[in-house]
Amino acid sequence: MADVFTTPFFRLIDDWENYAEDFYHNKNTSFQPDYFGRDVSFDHPYIENLFHIHIAKDDQTIQQWSKIRAIYQRTTSTENPHLDFWLIYGYDDIDNKYLLMALIGPSAHDRRRWSPAFTGFKTQMLDPWIDGSLDGIELFSV
Repeated sequence: MADVFTTPFFRLIDDWENYAEDFYHNKNTSFQPDYFGRDVSFDHPYIENLFHIHIAKDDQTIQQWSKIRAIYQRTTSTENPHLDFWLIYGYDDIDNKYLLMALIGPSAHDRRRWSPAFTGFKTQMLDPWIDGSLDGIELFSV
């Protein structure tokens, strides 16, 4: 079983425990919450081990996604930026553990707006966590 850790920044999110619990089960079992969508790495070569899951936050999108079995097809159109949210996490493939860092949005696909944050997640959270020097992280237990 993979461990899931949270940052202090992630724990500021409303209902962060629900996101963390569903993420934990998603990574350790076959559980797929209806509001979890496409789960992919960032396509920047300098941002290794940083990933995002598309998140449905409104009832209509959750209902639509619940009917889509191909998880990769669960995304939000860039034509609806007010519905565009991502759960940002890191993965340490050596120790098989995850770090939940943030929930971004709306307009998560807006690269101009979010690219500096992605770099910050990598350099200020993910890399120090993997190196064992990030303060304030907590192991999430179910």
